[in-house]
Amino acid sequence: MKKIYSIIAIILAIIALSVSGCSSTTTVIQQAPTSSYPPPTTTTTPPPAPTLISITVTPSYPPDLTVGNTEQLFCTAIYSDGSATDITSQVTWSSYNTSVAVFYSSPGLVTGINSGVAVIYAESPGFMSAPISLRVIPALTTTTITTPAIPTILWSEQPAKVLGSGNTFSSPGFYVQAGTTLTLSWIADSNLTGFIMDANQYNNFQQSHLQFSYESTGYGSNTPTTFTVLASDTYYGVIYNGASVLGATPELQVVTLTAKR
Repeated sequence: MKKIYSIIAIILAIIALSVSGCSSTTTVIQQAPTSSYPPPTTTTTPPPAPTLISITVTPSYPPDLTVGNTEQLFCTAIYSDGSATDITSQVTWSSYNTSVAVFYSSPGLVTGINSGVAVIYAESPGFMSAPISLRVIPALTTTTITTPAIPTILWSEQPAKVLGSGNTFSSPGFYVQAGTTLTLSWIADSNLTGFIMDANQYNNFQQSHLQFSYESTGYGSNTPTTFTVLASDTYYGVIYNGASVLGATPELQVVTLTAKR
């Protein structure tokens, strides 16, 4: 009986070992990748800053500057990367000829002093622009020339027309515009009176030989009569010898009627 139990025990042991061998599994544990915190930083080297290589003044050929006037100049900085910047207010402006052109308080604003040529340049620490030439010319002067009015001689001859009994002489008559000054002058040895008459007065004079208000105030040779025309019309110069005997002819030498505006 004990022998049977022993056999059964051995069989059970063998079965247990078989089951244990069949159900055994292998567990694989994967290791998570290691990571650092914070992540590594990538360093980028910036390009070098552009450097100033030159300065230049513009315009290179400025227009002529008149004495007493001003002209604006400019200065530009040129950098190594090809860029440019206006630095007009950051540079020192100079003129080799301060008697011709100078800079006052406003940067780049040059003032003409005297006629001549001034050499202009700008300076920045370590740099000087190429010089430019600025010509200063005299100021223009306005001269008003008053040309005296040249009288237009309307009639200058020995009597062109004898009126009445022979002691009165007249010009042929001339049309003039309002505002014209007429002057009648004569040279004679006899006492004569000069008249300047419009067309209506002249017609009446031929009829009556009356003396009108345009009569000269003096008698004798070279006493002129002057009248400014108020209305455009035909005007006559009349020389009259009221003292002569009827039919007598005075010794009239020159009679001139002139017009001037």
